[in-house]
Amino acid sequence: MNFKRLIIILTSLITLGFSSSAQDTSRWRNHGEIALNGNFANVNSNIVDMLSLALNQAFSRENYRIDNLLNYSTIHKDGKQISNELVYRLQFRIVRERWSSFAYQQTSILYSRHINLRSETALGTGTYLYRDSNFYGTASYALLYSNTIFQGGRSFMVLRNSLRLQSQNRLGRASLFLEAYYQPAVNDLGDRNYSWMGKLSTPITDKLAVNLSSVGSYEQVVYPGTAHFNEAMLVGVSYKY
Repeated sequence: MNFKRLIIILTSLITLGFSSSAQDTSRWRNHGEIALNGNFANVNSNIVDMLSLALNQAFSRENYRIDNLLNYSTIHKDGKQISNELVYRLQFRIVRERWSSFAYQQTSILYSRHINLRSETALGTGTYLYRDSNFYGTASYALLYSNTIFQGGRSFMVLRNSLRLQSQNRLGRASLFLEAYYQPAVNDLGDRNYSWMGKLSTPITDKLAVNLSSVGSYEQVVYPGTAHFNEAMLVGVSYKY
């Protein structure tokens, strides 16, 4: 897989969408965030160094929002690169006062987990549990179809329930964001994945912030010899535009 070529193609698609929507700024609003994170991660029970670059380009209009999310990571151990990771998600949402509905397509290449390609398609709805000026909490449910192609050609297809809890709390100038997923298979509740993410973000300016993040995941079905559990602690900066 030529990562540079794939990144160029995906970035070009995002830029094309940005340019097209910019022709009618009275109807669509363009905004996004670029984040650079680095530190250490526990991947397959090995402590490694990881550097990631994330881009979120959003287009919103009235009750509609389109998100393009691109995340590229490079993983090193003992000074040598051992893996590249690439995740791209295209998401469409309809947002109302108390609830929202959404659909997304996510494509991932995760060589550290011996995954050549993973495709995930989801359709769901969510609602606010509580919201005020300093705190909000949401819950959502989606039906998720996942197709994973491991190295060697073995594939695994499954239909999952995807339950998500999400919250954000303002702590003075800083904010604490929490998110957790629980994803049991529809036909086998014992086959379950779960993941979480916590991020403390402290603004330096109106657009620039320093972030401290903790992320982790557990997958029931993995490539032989690959750990079920992975986690990472990340420190980085983000810029909103």
